[in-house]
Amino acid sequence: MPSRAVLALLCAALAFACATAPAPSEQVQQPGTAEWVDTPVGKAVRVGPGVKAPVVIKRAEPRYPNADRESWIQGEVKLDTVIGESGNIIHTTILSAPSTSLGIAAQESAMQWTFRPAEVDGRPVQSLFELTIAFKLSK
Repeated sequence: MPSRAVLALLCAALAFACATAPAPSEQVQQPGTAEWVDTPVGKAVRVGPGVKAPVVIKRAEPRYPNADRESWIQGEVKLDTVIGESGNIIHTTILSAPSTSLGIAAQESAMQWTFRPAEVDGRPVQSLFELTIAFKLSK
């Protein structure tokens, strides 16, 4: 059985560790831990830990291609977008789409969106962001 002195020392160490550790809600991602990736328009940070995500300021409604409307083609288009430091989308890649024409319509719409840019360490940065645009018809 440990002596009282050893137990007192362990309790003091534990109390110090608890007092100096930030609460879970206060824990912040360490600077420099953001994941940077190559894109067709240069390096961009992937939205995730250590990155303050971009926020939509202005959306543009996509036009619904007539052929898709007449054929009742609907669904979600997923785009990989690169958002520049200014908050404008500067590049898009179609990840998935119900049809080629809906994918193109989503890209055209996305290029008109504006964002408050992503931030790392309080500075605006170019970011890679997955954007979903839904096409839904009603009867």
